[in-house]
Amino acid sequence: MSTLAPAQDPPPVQQVTLAPGETLLLTTDGVTEARDTDGVFYPLATEVARAVAADPRTVEPRRLVAFVREGVLRHCEGRLADDTTVFAVRRLMPADAQPGLRS
Repeated sequence: MSTLAPAQDPPPVQQVTLAPGETLLLTTDGVTEARDTDGVFYPLATEVARAVAADPRTVEPRRLVAFVREGVLRHCEGRLADDTTVFAVRRLMPADAQPGLRS
């Protein structure tokens, strides 16, 4: 049995600036380490890239989270061996840059 030792220093912080309209997808390792019956890991980056190429609306946060959730569950046939979290955020476009919205 082991215990988690407290860190000596605070964890590193990484700051990322999202461009307007850009989406950030965050997942825990339970997503990328989900295995199928042959022991193959879920190919998150490949699956997301393929989906976005087929339909750019996939990057909308709700669609993206649903896509990843469904893909992981399908990949491992509903048998997750680890906790999973899928979270997506998008930086909004300025109102004057959105189609159909003019001041």
